[in-house]
Amino acid sequence: CGPDDVYVLYFAGHGMDAKDAGAQADGAGSSFVLVDKNGLVSSSTLLPGGELCSAVLGGVRPETRVLFIVDTCHSSTPLDLQDGHWEDRQVVAVSGTQDPHLVEEDRGCIFTHALLLAVDKLSKVGRENYSVGMLFNAALHENELVFSGKQDLTVQPAPRFSVDAMAWPLVPPPGYQAPLSRCSGPEGFRGDAARRAVSMALVPHVRQEALNVPVSIEEYISHVQGQSLFNLKLHRACNAGCSADGCAVQ
Repeated sequence: CGPDDVYVLYFAGHGMDAKDAGAQADGAGSSFVLVDKNGLVSSSTLLPGGELCSAVLGGVRPETRVLFIVDTCHSSTPLDLQDGHWEDRQVVAVSGTQDPHLVEEDRGCIFTHALLLAVDKLSKVGRENYSVGMLFNAALHENELVFSGKQDLTVQPAPRFSVDAMAWPLVPPPGYQAPLSRCSGPEGFRGDAARRAVSMALVPHVRQEALNVPVSIEEYISHVQGQSLFNLKLHRACNAGCSADGCAVQ
C-alpha cells in the first residue's frame, strides 16, 4: 500500500475475552474467533487483537491510512488503538458489538446492515464524499431508527488522529441500495430477502416502517454531521464500562 491508499480490514464473526477462552496469560485481551481447516474452534484458532494490529502495522507503510471495520458478537472490540504503536498513524476502527443471540449466522449482523443503510441514505441525499465520522454518525442514526438501538456502535481513532480526518473509502456507484432497502417495500419484506443477503432471522429486529422514510438533504445531514451524535456515543460508551480515568475511545 502506498501513501494514497487505504488499507481496509473487515471482520464479521465472533469475538471472545481471554477469560472466556480459559487463557491465563498476563495481559491477554479480547480475541477474534477463527476456525481451523475443519471448521472447528479451539484455543489455537483465537487471534488476539494485539497480534492482528502488529501484523497490520508491519504490513503497511506508516503513511498509509488504515480502516478497521469489526462486526462481532462480543461486548468489546478486540482492537485497541490507544497504545503507543499507533502514535502518529492515520488509523480508525469502527465496530459494532451485540448480544450473541442476535447475531445472524453467515449474513452479517445489525452493525453491517446499519452501515450499509447509512451509505445508502448518504448516497440518496447526494453525498458522494464524507468522512468516517459522518458515516459513523449516519450508522448510529440508522441503528436507532431501524433497529431501535439494539447494536452498540463505537468508533476509535489512533492517538492524535480524528475520525473526521479520514474520508470514507467505500463509496458505491450511483443508485446503490442496501440489502434491506432492496428487499423491503410498502407491503413489508419480499420473498427474495434471503437471495439479497438478508437473513429472515433479522426481520423481527427491523422496524420496517423506518426503512424507506422520505428524507431531505438538509434533514439527514443535520442528523449526521458535526459532533452531536459522536459525543453522545462517547458518553454512552463510557457509561457502558470505561474506567474512571477516561473514555477508552477518546
